[in-house]
Amino acid sequence: MKPLLLLTDFSENGNHAVEYGYRLAKDLETNVTLCNAVDFAETANMLWPAEAYDALISDSSKELKKLMKHLEETDHNAGFHPQISYQCKLGRLVDVVESARQKEDFYMIVIGAHRKGFARFLLENHSKSMMDTLTCPLLIVPQKLS
Repeated sequence: MKPLLLLTDFSENGNHAVEYGYRLAKDLETNVTLCNAVDFAETANMLWPAEAYDALISDSSKELKKLMKHLEETDHNAGFHPQISYQCKLGRLVDVVESARQKEDFYMIVIGAHRKGFARFLLENHSKSMMDTLTCPLLIVPQKLS
């Protein structure tokens, strides 16, 4: 079976969606790719030197490795254990996902439901933009789903 693409912004809800997607991958007996987009548009009001973007990508990679290790260390069940890969890129989430899809055919993309409240007006609603743009299965995991 094709792998799942698990998206995270490293928030509690984003990581919860990754854990849910990982458990789903175990049930489906498929592998996973963890993905984070370093969105320069959200930091466009700041002038950053080019090396700062390299640092953001490096920090993202470190966080993805920690998340990957967490998934592997907490998977104590017998049976299938998904292989985990990761990728992080600079760009809008939708563009990063489309780039990943050009390289690999994913069965499904898993993302956490977008936060509610005032922050919703300040930042792009990634879940909605994914629904509006993608032409593949998308699973949006609510915050309270266990």
